[in-house]
Amino acid sequence: MIGRKSVIGIAVLCALAFSAFAAANASAAQKAVTCSSTAVPKTFGDAHCTGAGSTFGHATIADNTVTTITGTNAQTASNTTVARVSKLRGQLAGVITEVQCTTVKGHGTLTNKAAPTAHVEGEGIITYSGCTVTAPAGKGCVVTGGAVTTNNLFATTEGRAAGTLHFKPAAGTTFATIPIEKCAGESPPKNNYLATGELTGQVSGATTTSTHAQTTLDEELEFGGVEAGLDGALTISMAEGSTPNITAGQAIALT
Repeated sequence: MIGRKSVIGIAVLCALAFSAFAAANASAAQKAVTCSSTAVPKTFGDAHCTGAGSTFGHATIADNTVTTITGTNAQTASNTTVARVSKLRGQLAGVITEVQCTTVKGHGTLTNKAAPTAHVEGEGIITYSGCTVTAPAGKGCVVTGGAVTTNNLFATTEGRAAGTLHFKPAAGTTFATIPIEKCAGESPPKNNYLATGELTGQVSGATTTSTHAQTTLDEELEFGGVEAGLDGALTISMAEGSTPNITAGQAIALT
């Protein structure tokens, strides 16, 4: 009888563990809100609504209201004091290749949706500048023009776990075309390389972050047809004139 009770107990524990895992990974209702110094209650200490404090709070953005937004990598690293460099790393023609961009800017629109579950979705374009090829090192490789602009991208929290935002091209599978040339020995060869697939970012306050480790673990993104990783961050804010009575520049958080 003791053995039978032990087996039953183990089975119950396994069931509870599975239920907890399922709950943790289930999709969650999410909304976009502004991070405002006039909203109450004030429970955050910084303008990105991440640190605890009593200076900023969340202000509601009405459902089905199209909000014009901007994005930047400025103040996304070192406790929101400096820009976080964006790094795309993969293999091109069998050669480990990394492209780094110092400045990231985006523009687009965002909307809170009420059905079928509360979620956020939007579209926009991101421009990367100050782009250089840091691997392979010492080979003279360059990103032609030093800048890359994405195709129109679609982002949504629908069907996603809390604190995540999913990105994919609004049409087709190509995020961006990255022209690389002047590599010594043509390794990798001059070409317009495609970044394709999808990407899931982790959201904290108004900033969405991706890491090389998580991106490669998800196996959703490719660079030149080979699995790749992206390390970077983007903070979203209200654009000028986006919504009446809302101050341009207010950060937009997901909650």
